[in-house]
Amino acid sequence: MKLMAKKKQKPTAKSESKKKEFLEYNLAGMAFFVTSYVTLVGLDYLGLPLWISSTVSYLLGLSVNFVLERYWVFDSSKDNSAFAVATERYIALSAVNLILNYVVLKVLETLGVPIAIAPFLAAGIFTPWNWFWYKYYVFAKTKKKR
Repeated sequence: MKLMAKKKQKPTAKSESKKKEFLEYNLAGMAFFVTSYVTLVGLDYLGLPLWISSTVSYLLGLSVNFVLERYWVFDSSKDNSAFAVATERYIALSAVNLILNYVVLKVLETLGVPIAIAPFLAAGIFTPWNWFWYKYYVFAKTKKKR
């Protein structure tokens, strides 16, 4: 019996769009991470307690991230009626993440992980977690009423 070689399928516009969105999400996440990381390490160097430095750094990173996610990655800027809903959802998720982020950093600190390394480990948890919530909840496309 002769095995037939599978033909390589040409990527569809939808699959290319999803790849682009995922790449943009990760780039926006990197912008959040760099902003947050530099602030966290700088405030730690100044001797501030972890709860203050993690809160301030997280809020600065969120500011950068919200703008990038809303206007670039998930492009919900065209639907101004959804802005209030997206903002409320973003704030709610961010409040949960702020607490979870502090807990993760505190646990890692307790385990002896240096503060300069801990955010990299936390990012491994929050990257897939946040993508899911941003995509399907915070910036989800709203269905038009008929």
